[in-house]
Amino acid sequence: MYRIIQEFTTNVLKHSEATKIWIYIKDNHENVAVVISDNGQSFDYEAVKKGMGIKNIESRIKSMNALHKWKNILNKGSRLIIKIPCNDESPNQDSAN
Repeated sequence: MYRIIQEFTTNVLKHSEATKIWIYIKDNHENVAVVISDNGQSFDYEAVKKGMGIKNIESRIKSMNALHKWKNILNKGSRLIIKIPCNDESPNQDSAN
């Protein structure tokens, strides 16, 4: 999660001309929700060339079996919403018995 936040922040500093970044983290029984947003110029996700920054973010999200959604409004900011499932049991717990 740290690297995702770091990459998002780096992209904001390089490309968005934002003056603010917000990071919200909330956990409950089922998942950890993370929302990272800025007030920059944003981008059109479908039209933009996916550089290493976005690819790294999405690869790390996938490695956590998490869901994500980009919400971008041109000239008003970008938002990345991530839901990471919480599993109290290890995947191989049944096979160990």
